[in-house]
Amino acid sequence: MCVFVLQPTAAAICRRIGVFSETESVEGKAFTGREFDDLSEKEQANAVRNARLFARVEPAHKSKIVSYLQADGEISAMVSVSVIVYIFCIPSSHLIG
Repeated sequence: MCVFVLQPTAAAICRRIGVFSETESVEGKAFTGREFDDLSEKEQANAVRNARLFARVEPAHKSKIVSYLQADGEISAMVSVSVIVYIFCIPSSHLIG
């Protein structure tokens, strides 16, 4: 998940939707854009393989993340904040599956 909110807020959302368990540490599994920038290219590639959350990322970060995922043969997608808000605000019985 890539979001532009603060990491603690993003981690709380991830816990709520099951990306992380309530007691799971996010160490090495969640990075801010700045933290990602501070990594070497090899560390960035490894972070993309292991992370489940990137918070406060900018378009350049997203582009790098997608490039690393594609290099590993992964399929990735980005959705807007409005889609995420919709998912959280609409009761699950109203979502079309």
